[in-house]
Amino acid sequence: MMTRITIQIGSKLGFLGRADLLSSGIKSSLAQVNGTQTSYGAPGLDHANTNDMPQARPETGLLGSTRVATPTGQVAIQDLRPGDLVLDPSGAKVTVRHILKTPTAKTAICIRAPYYGLNQDLVAGPDHHIAVTSDIAEYLFGAETVLVPVWALKDNRKAQHWEMAPNTNLYQVQLDKAAALSIGKCAVETMPKSGQSIGKVLSQEEARCFAAEHKSGYQS
Repeated sequence: MMTRITIQIGSKLGFLGRADLLSSGIKSSLAQVNGTQTSYGAPGLDHANTNDMPQARPETGLLGSTRVATPTGQVAIQDLRPGDLVLDPSGAKVTVRHILKTPTAKTAICIRAPYYGLNQDLVAGPDHHIAVTSDIAEYLFGAETVLVPVWALKDNRKAQHWEMAPNTNLYQVQLDKAAALSIGKCAVETMPKSGQSIGKVLSQEEARCFAAEHKSGYQS
């Protein structure tokens, strides 16, 4: 029998999916939720696709045409699917968990190759992070490599303002563990799972300090 699954928070009622408990012998059973079957044994929602898609942060994401390293060569983000393998900067294989469209950004930042180890120009939402190794990071934060929002790198030379065309989407990639995407030799942030990240992520205040030192160093 198909059962409707809902959840109520305060006065709001949300629909999670439908579950069908099927007979499968005397001592075991099989659950079917949203058309996906769980493994044999006691049925549970932890095995089901109950529409629990994560939400990408606004002002982040990469153009769908951005090519990332995979075991079979470079693949555009828009062509990746959950379950595909990508390579992190160390060359290790990591599984794609979700590909998410981010809320539409009005502007973005274009970081020009070959700066920061990129093998292609990188267009990203202003709050998207890339790993940057520099003396500035070591001086300010005691860590040689930090995750910097791309807006803090804007200097109108290596990193420039990018006007988003209408109906252009940016995409966030979530992997099955804390790891970065490899774009050339540049480590590019993925959407953290369970709050994990691949290193020290600069706060907005820290990023402003980094930007001031970065701009000053460029001018001198």
